[in-house]
Amino acid sequence: MNAMFEQLLNSTDDMLGQLEELISSLDEESFCRPLDVLQKASVGEHLRHSLEFFVAYLGGLQAGEVCYDRRKRDPRLQTEPDFAIETIGEIREGLRKIDPENGDESINLDVEWLEGPGPIRSTLARELHYIQDHLLHHSALIKVGIFHGLENPTVRQIRDMEKFGVAPSTLAYQASAGN
Repeated sequence: MNAMFEQLLNSTDDMLGQLEELISSLDEESFCRPLDVLQKASVGEHLRHSLEFFVAYLGGLQAGEVCYDRRKRDPRLQTEPDFAIETIGEIREGLRKIDPENGDESINLDVEWLEGPGPIRSTLARELHYIQDHLLHHSALIKVGIFHGLENPTVRQIRDMEKFGVAPSTLAYQASAGN
């Protein structure tokens, strides 16, 4: 499991790096603008939502329990691109501190809206895969917002977008198929 968890950590870091680069290419107005194609949500709102899951995950590592429902919501993540970039850097640093040997380590998942006894047992690797998939989903939406919501996106904003918001499994398949 350790090699697989290390790959998961590395691919998550790559995705966060792409997101960092994308945000740095946007001016504040483009970052915050409500986009019709995203049902009036902004790029920043999708980013905030995604990053809060990472913050909850990293906080949960110390507590041995994570609850995405009670995550801290910070509106600065959706209105201040520089703060968002700083937060991504902190998340990336936090993920780098995780020992790849600990992927099988248990963590409790608390889901507020589920009734029943106690939290759900999970692992660090499983929860990281979940929030990576969650980031991937919102990255794909951000990509749609940039291509179909922003007027005249710049070359810098659309550079390397063919990999942004695309699952690592899809990229691996495309590479093996010669695409």
